[in-house]
Amino acid sequence: MAEVVRDFRTSDKSMPGTNFAAVTVLCVTAAIASVLLTLVRELPIGTYYWDIYFFADAAHRIRGGEVPHQDFFLSVGALPYYLYELLWRVWPDGQPLLLGQYSLLIVTLPLMLAVVLSAGVSAGRVVAVVLPFAFFSLAPINSNEFVSVPSVDGYGLYNRQAGLLLYVLASALALVRRHLVLGTIVGLSAAALFFLKITGFVAGAGFVGVAVLAGRLGPKAIAAGLVAFLVPLALVELGLGIVSLYIADVLAMLSHNSGGFIGRFLRLVSHELDVLAPAAVLCGALAYLERGRLVAALTTPFPENVTGLFSLTSVQLALMTGFAILFEMQNTGSQEFIYLWPLLSGLLIPGHQLEGRWRVVIITLVAVTALSLITKTVHRLGRALAIMPTQISLDLPELGILNSVSARDDYIRRAEKLRAHFADNVNGYRTLISEGEDPSFLYYTTPDTQILYLIDVAEGIKAIRHHEEATGNHYASLAGLDYVDPLPMLMGRQGAKAMPMGLDPTRGYPAARHDDYRAGLAQVDAILEPICPLVDQRAAIRAIAEPVLEGRRKVQIDPCWVLYEKP
Repeated sequence: MAEVVRDFRTSDKSMPGTNFAAVTVLCVTAAIASVLLTLVRELPIGTYYWDIYFFADAAHRIRGGEVPHQDFFLSVGALPYYLYELLWRVWPDGQPLLLGQYSLLIVTLPLMLAVVLSAGVSAGRVVAVVLPFAFFSLAPINSNEFVSVPSVDGYGLYNRQAGLLLYVLASALALVRRHLVLGTIVGLSAAALFFLKITGFVAGAGFVGVAVLAGRLGPKAIAAGLVAFLVPLALVELGLGIVSLYIADVLAMLSHNSGGFIGRFLRLVSHELDVLAPAAVLCGALAYLERGRLVAALTTPFPENVTGLFSLTSVQLALMTGFAILFEMQNTGSQEFIYLWPLLSGLLIPGHQLEGRWRVVIITLVAVTALSLITKTVHRLGRALAIMPTQISLDLPELGILNSVSARDDYIRRAEKLRAHFADNVNGYRTLISEGEDPSFLYYTTPDTQILYLIDVAEGIKAIRHHEEATGNHYASLAGLDYVDPLPMLMGRQGAKAMPMGLDPTRGYPAARHDDYRAGLAQVDAILEPICPLVDQRAAIRAIAEPVLEGRRKVQIDPCWVLYEKP
C-alpha cells in the first residue's frame, strides 16, 4: 500500500473469530430479503418501471424451455434471468422487482461470506464493508432519479446487479489475504460479471489488473482465479452452447452503440460530481503524501517500478475510478461508484494512524466521497417508503404477477383519461410521430405513463379474449409490437422466437438481428400493435415488422389495439 497507509498494514491484521458481526449482518440480509419477498405485494411505480417486465418475460420463457441468446435476444448476459426464474419458483407470488433485486443474493451472499471468513483485516473494517453491501443489496433504488417522484426503480436493475458484483470483487481484493481463496473469489466474481453485463466484466477486469500489477495477486491466486473463471464458462458452453452466441451478441451491440463517448462522459460527470470531485481531490492529496515513492517509482527503470507504482493508494484509487467511469457511462440508472468503498475503507477505518492536519484532510475527503455514495440512495428509499401508505393499488387482475404496483389516485385517473384522449386522437399523434416527436420529451419517465401502459395491457388482454370468443379463434402464439411484450406470459400463450428482451431499435437492438426478429414474428398466430399512444419507438418497431404485417388480416379489436391475424 501507499506510504500514507503503509503502517496500517501491520496494525490492520486478521482477528480470527471476531467476524461474527459481519456474518450476522449477511444472515440478517438474507432473512430480510426472505421476509420482504413473502410479505410485500406492491411497490410504488416509477420511472421506466416497465424494464422489470422483461425480466419476468425472460424467466417465463426459460421456464418454458427456451434458451437465452438462442431463442430470444439479450443485450446483457443470461445470468440475471436464470436467477430470477429460480427465485420465482420459491416465491411464485413475489413482487417482480424484489424478485429481480434479491435474486442476485444467490450469487453475492456466498461470495461475500467467503470474503468475510477469509478476511485478513480488522473486524471493524470488515463490518464497515459488509454493512453498505447489505443496504445496497436490499434497496431497489438507483442513486439518481429522472423525475422527482417518490418510487422504486424498475429500470437499471442489471446495472445495480453488476455494481454489487463489482463491490464483492473490490471487497475481496481489499480484505482477503489468503491467495487461493482470493483467486477463487475473484474468478467466480469475474465469471458472474461476464454472464451478467459485459461492461461490468470489463471494469472488473480493470480492478483485477490493477491488483495484479500491485502485487496483490500472485501466481497461485492468478491460477486459482483462471480456473474459477474458466470452469463456469466451459460448463455453460457445453451445457447450453450460449457463450459463443453471447459473445456474438456483444460484438453486434458494440457496432450498434459505438459513438457518443463525450456526451455520455459529460452526463455522468454532471450526475456524479458530488462523488467524483472529492474523489479527485482525495487522489491528489494521497499523491502528495506519497510523492516520495511516486517519484522513486517513476524514475526506476521498467519493469522494476511496476509494483511500486501500482501499489500506491493514489494510483489504485485513480485507476479504479477511471474503470468505474467507463462502466457507469454506459448505464441508465445504477448505484454508481459504490464499489469504491472497500478501497476507501482502508483509509478511513485505521485513519487514527495519520498524524496532524493530514489526518483531518484525508478522513474528511474519504468521508465526503463515501457519504455521497450512500446518502442519495438512502434519501430516495426513505421517500418511497414514506408515501407507500398513501398509494392505492391498480387492481388489474388480468396482469397476474405484474399486478404488483401502487400509485397516487390522481396519477391513475390521469392515466385513464390519457388513454381515452390518445384513442380519440390517433391521427394527430400519427402526424406528430411523422415529424419525429413523441407526446412528451420525457414520455416514459413519468408514473402516469407507466400506469397507462399497464392499464392498456389489461384492456388489450380483455380485447383479445373477447375477440377470440366472438370469432371462435384461439391464438396459440402472440407477439406485441412494443419495447416489452408481456402478453404471451400473461395469457399463457407462446411468444415469438428471437424476440429481444427490451426492444429499442435506436439503442439496444442491432440492425443485424432484424431478420431474425421478423422470422419469429412471421410464425405467431396474432401480432398486436398498441396505438395509445403512437410514439417514436413503437413506430420504429412497426417499421421493422412491416414486411410481416403486409400479408395479414388487420382487425381493430379495441380503440387502442390493432390485431394482425395470420392467414
